[in-house]
Amino acid sequence: MAEKLIVRDRLLNKIFFKEFEHSSGFRIAAICNRQVDPETYAAIGASLSRNPSPLRARLGELTDLQKKRIIGRYFRDYGHNSVGEMGHLFLSVEDISMLAAMQLISFARFQGQEASTRYIDFSEVRYTLPSQMQEDQGVHDLMHAWFDLYSEVNERLVEHYVTKEGMKEGQARPRAFDIAGAFLPSAAKTSVVIACDIRNLIEHARKLRSYEGEEIQHISRHLLAVIDHLCPNSVRSIDMEESVSNDTDRHAVSFFEGELQRSFEGFRNSDPEPRWTLRPWELRPKLWGKTREEIIRLLRSEEVGRYGQVTCAGRVSFRSLRELMRHRPNVKIWSFAWRERGTSSTPAWRDESETLYPPQFCPWYLLRIPDTHQEGIRERVQQLMATTTAIGIESYVRTVGRKPAGVLLPMGAEVLFELTATLDKWMYLLHLRSGLKVHPEVRNVIRSWGREICDGLGFEPEDLGLKYLETPETDYGRRSKDA
Repeated sequence: MAEKLIVRDRLLNKIFFKEFEHSSGFRIAAICNRQVDPETYAAIGASLSRNPSPLRARLGELTDLQKKRIIGRYFRDYGHNSVGEMGHLFLSVEDISMLAAMQLISFARFQGQEASTRYIDFSEVRYTLPSQMQEDQGVHDLMHAWFDLYSEVNERLVEHYVTKEGMKEGQARPRAFDIAGAFLPSAAKTSVVIACDIRNLIEHARKLRSYEGEEIQHISRHLLAVIDHLCPNSVRSIDMEESVSNDTDRHAVSFFEGELQRSFEGFRNSDPEPRWTLRPWELRPKLWGKTREEIIRLLRSEEVGRYGQVTCAGRVSFRSLRELMRHRPNVKIWSFAWRERGTSSTPAWRDESETLYPPQFCPWYLLRIPDTHQEGIRERVQQLMATTTAIGIESYVRTVGRKPAGVLLPMGAEVLFELTATLDKWMYLLHLRSGLKVHPEVRNVIRSWGREICDGLGFEPEDLGLKYLETPETDYGRRSKDA
């Protein structure tokens, strides 16, 4: 059953939009076209399959009743998904946690932006917690401690860049924000803009309902209710209802995450090498005798690239993982807020004897702190991580769940993950995220994977057009600490 919406119509700068408030504090805003709604675009496109007339003729014949029939019958009832892909929504999901934002943007058709911690000052203490944590003063004290540390690191870095490196304050602020953002708690409030077609947004919202966590489930239900309000002929009644399969989905996801986490056991101190579903020697004959340009084209194309599926595992901060997730067409990423070891074949979500490993703060960010303040900041981080672990593991990981308890972690906490893609997608990712303008933490991981993949194929990076893999690191003038 759809939740009751609180809707406010707004008009600013000749732009009409609607705001949909949720009782838990977040909201969804939608820019609306009063003349042509998303379903009208979808109906106009769908009418071509039955009427080959020019657009002007079809527009003249389209009535509200016909639009309702086209969308309701062909898209909603018959499941002709191409119809729903022709109507688009522009939504702003506001005042949600950074943890929920990462889950929200995690789908292949995502197009949009999140509020940037590189250009926005997050010093104002604003955060959101699961209902189970809201009465815990220890959690609130922890949130304030992380925000205080964020503000201090930010000011120390700005002072250092201005006085020691001669930067102007306008240049120093974004660089300081970029590093200080790792000290924000994952519960910090942020906003996400999504531009997506009706069909894929409905499917993603449905999947979010099976995710672990109160906040993301609230967002899922509210998102479906908003879509139903804006596109009343598109959402099926079953999409709006909770089903028994959701619990099954949660158990299945938890089981596979537990199995995957066990595969990390040998790699807690070093990252594993790529795993190939197509062996390099099976691929090489397809490339023999080809020119450099032909090899690059084949690896980027589905003709060869889609058969060379590779899985790589690694570790980055939670903050940088989001950078990878924004640019990963057809790439699957598994992340874990708390490291967990499987002790038997029992699914991880049932086994209460599982050993939970304390999360670690990514050292890359600590090395960016000026030497005069580094030791003091490091000690405070260790104390806060110990407090985070004590509160998280002892009080909330097993009751609220591992992922929802991730709101206690800072954005700089290390995350173990796997990334799977076909070779054509890997080529795209390696070109996109290995250049000098990419965040150094992400760049270092991508480059190490790129070298491994090149070795597996039997080519030098320059043979595949991956010139950045061999480019010397230049990272904020501190090259010696990049390794």
